[in-house]
Amino acid sequence: MIETRKFKELCPLEASIALLLATVAADGEIRDQEPKEFVHQVKLIIDEKDELGNYSEDRILNVLINSQSADHSHPFRLSPEQVRVLADQVCDEDLQIRVINSILEIAFSDDHYHSAERELVEILRNHWGT
Repeated sequence: MIETRKFKELCPLEASIALLLATVAADGEIRDQEPKEFVHQVKLIIDEKDELGNYSEDRILNVLINSQSADHSHPFRLSPEQVRVLADQVCDEDLQIRVINSILEIAFSDDHYHSAERELVEILRNHWGT
């Protein structure tokens, strides 16, 4: 698991992408549709904010692939505290809404809304008041 203090160094866009990545990992497996939806949602957020320059689909997928260990377990699972720390980095209300919507798109991409995904959304909604 990643150290919580490192999340405080992220810009709002990076924190948003980390929350999307955590959604993919929330149920403990990376299912077939999730990487594709992750890439799509990241591109939407990047295009909207236009802060990270020209990120290709391959570069975005590498984030997901590199976060997975050799035994295919996914270390990017977040504690509720870590989710709140990342949420603190995302202050813009429009970006918060886009993050919630993107998380829901990723969560439903495998036709199953897992309880861990639901918990992530609830933490963010409560934290942001959305």
